[in-house]
Formats: sequence, C-alpha cells, structure tokens
Amino acid sequence: GSASIGLSGSYLLDASGSNELAILIHTRPRPHFMALGTLARVSPAGGAPREVLENVQDAAWSPDGSKLAVVHVVGNRYRLEYPIGNVLYESTGWITHMRISPKGDRIAFLDHTVFPDDRGSVVAVDLRGRARTLSSGWGTAQGLAWSPSGDEVWVSAARDGSIRALYAVSLEGRLRAVATLPGSE
Repeated sequence: GSASIGLSGSYLLDASGSNELAILIHTRPRPHFMALGTLARVSPAGGAPREVLENVQDAAWSPDGSKLAVVHVVGNRYRLEYPIGNVLYESTGWITHMRISPKGDRIAFLDHTVFPDDRGSVVAVDLRGRARTLSSGWGTAQGLAWSPSGDEVWVSAARDGSIRALYAVSLEGRLRAVATLPGSE
C-alpha cells in the first residue's frame, strides 16, 4: 500500500533498494516539469528529511543504495556528480533525466545545449569521467532509462516536432525504434 510521508511541495527523485528516499525540498519550479531545490534523504523508518545538498535538480541511488549521483547546479553550470562532490561531467547547457546503469559503472543522461530548450543528446559517462555521446540531434527529448541488461539506453524523443517515440541506443551508438504511438507527447 501507499502512505503519505507528509512532505507537501517536495519532489520524489529516487528510492533505494532499502526504501530510503531521495527527495527535493524547498523547491523552485523549472521548465519541463523539473524543479531545483535541496536534496534530502528520508529514512524508511520515517522522521524528518535530512538535508544533503542545495541547488540539486536530480538524484539517483547507486544499485547497492550506498551513494547518490546528483545533477548539481553551480553558478550557471550543470554538474553531474557521483558520488556527491566528484564531478564526472559539466554542461554549459543543462542536464536532465540522469540514471545510473544497473551495474553501476555508467551514468546516462540528456544533455541539452540551451536552457530551457529540450533539444539535445543522449550521453553516457563512466566513473572516470569519460563521456560519450550515444545519440544526438534530437529536437525534443524528455525521458531516459537503462534497459534491464544495461546494454542500451532508452529515450523518449523526436527528431522533429513534439510527438516523441521510444528509442533504444546501444553503448556503441546504434539506434533502433522501440515503440511509436500516434499523438504521444
């Protein structure tokens, strides 16, 4: 069942395997249903959120639930940090939809060149900070996930217009359509 944790105005970012929550509190709305705020952790036992880091847009737990990756906004730069404080990637645009691979060896995300435009590229970075653009030239991109095996990144995107489809891109950059639906956005 579900239960309220009594934190109105907060955003749920991720849940660890042990049910610890990564949430945003003290949020400020951003375009495309995003928010910027203070990252906090909420124990599965309950209690008050424990503040971790300000100016965070996104967070994800490592597969073992011991560390968090974050999209941290510093000045006018979006930084992908993993663990917190270790910068793996920095964008002059903005980063969205960051996800850690099932093996925990890479992080995939959408890199948008101009804030708040959602045009962009699918990028994966390893734990040494070596980034690779897997697919670029998207006119709109609004969702990203790893395949269960971790050998593909799935993205909801469109080259032209605003009607997105689901695509899979391999770590070598091979692209294939997974699903298209009429009128999906």
